Amino acid sequence: MLERFGLQEKILAMNADNASSNDTQTRKLAKMDNSFEEVNRVRCFNHTLQLSAKALLQPFNNTLLGRHADGDAELLETMEDDVPSLSPVDDTEDDSDDEDDDETGADAEADIEVIIEGEDDGIDELDALPTADREKLVADTAEVRTTITKIRQLSFAIIHSTTIALPAWRRMCKDLDLKPRLIPHDVVTRWNSTYDMLKFALDYRTAIDKITAEKNLKMRKYELDDDEWEIISDLVARYKEATLFFLQDTANIAAVIPAMDKLDLGLNPATQKHYHPAIRAAMKLARNKMDRYWNMTDLSSTYRIAMVLHPGLKLQYFRNHHWEDEWIETAENLVREEYAHHYEHENDAVESEINDAVPQTADNTFDFGDISVGNEAERISELEEYLRSPVEKVKDPVQWWFSKRHVYPKLSRMALDYLSIPATSTAVERVFSQGRQLLHFTRNRLSPYSIRAYLCLGSWSRHNIISFEQFLNAATEKKCKRSESKEI
Repeated sequence: MLERFGLQEKILAMNADNASSNDTQTRKLAKMDNSFEEVNRVRCFNHTLQLSAKALLQPFNNTLLGRHADGDAELLETMEDDVPSLSPVDDTEDDSDDEDDDETGADAEADIEVIIEGEDDGIDELDALPTADREKLVADTAEVRTTITKIRQLSFAIIHSTTIALPAWRRMCKDLDLKPRLIPHDVVTRWNSTYDMLKFALDYRTAIDKITAEKNLKMRKYELDDDEWEIISDLVARYKEATLFFLQDTANIAAVIPAMDKLDLGLNPATQKHYHPAIRAAMKLARNKMDRYWNMTDLSSTYRIAMVLHPGLKLQYFRNHHWEDEWIETAENLVREEYAHHYEHENDAVESEINDAVPQTADNTFDFGDISVGNEAERISELEEYLRSPVEKVKDPVQWWFSKRHVYPKLSRMALDYLSIPATSTAVERVFSQGRQLLHFTRNRLSPYSIRAYLCLGSWSRHNIISFEQFLNAATEKKCKRSESKEI
């Protein structure tokens, strides 16, 4: 049919034109100073955290452990056989608490939803270990796998026993003044679902201990002793705080390497002797994953430049952490080269505008107070002055540089350019999600201007930049002006 109407040749020609246009755009991007070369790339730190957390949890999850978990197959099969099945006789039981049923069912649906949080990097840290070390780690973490498997299977047992275990669980939660909720079930594609499941287990420990102690419910195999509860507590202590920090919009690129250094110290088994031996063994995998991405930061100059431009870090951070002198010199040279190439001699009008704002004396009047012998040639650059000044304790480096823009008119532009780089792509992904909600099929005629205005309005409202009263007053004022213009 396409050949009959001559459309096939037109489509091929259009595809060829598009390919040629794309090649042209790619060549133009490659010639730009701000190109997509590896030296200018940064990685989403949240993705790095998730990969490291997944490596930490790998020895404790039979699905992630894969073929290495053969020794746990018998345990899993035994527990799965023990899950209560639905009984037709009990289906006639009176279920008067419909409101709680709906609420719990909704929680269950939300808890077991599978969400994919980024792609894996394809590197199995467990496979990278020597055979002897791998076998020892799998054996050392067997106890933790048993603990997590008990919680996971208990969750399934309660969910699937709708006429026996589920009503008993709700009743026990109410008796203990706990909100009747199902135990969240962890999924492989979402690492923090394991955290959510274990954190929930700690919060509902009394209810879990009570339901597993009931003989008639046949859930004694899921009962946890004090040592197993201690294991859960230790696992919950890892990662969540760092992840929540980098989920914020305010986390910038300068915080990545310091965060990696803290996590590297926290994942060092030699300094974390208070944790369970199995968890300390698994820390090696997470540390290996973090080190792998820590080394990749050397390929990009952005991280080091941003750290030097952070008034609370500068070069002093590298000295305090005993970086080699050659590395420190390299970081300083990167900043100097970038400043000299793009900022020092470009747009001198910025400084002249600031000088123009300062009141000047008349041309025919001598300034008898100016008796210094210094000259313009000896004046140090903004970068030199900044590096010589002491390190300050700064919480918000962007705000600090904004307040110093009159002191460092050129260097502040460079600092704001680098320190405005987000450490993660979370904020961008959040905007895409909000855009999807905003661009509903009933709003398919919104203009780009309106879309931008709505997204900005939502962001400013969440960050308390504007209040609802201000927005309402502005909308009311605009409506009144429209009414007045129509009357005229």
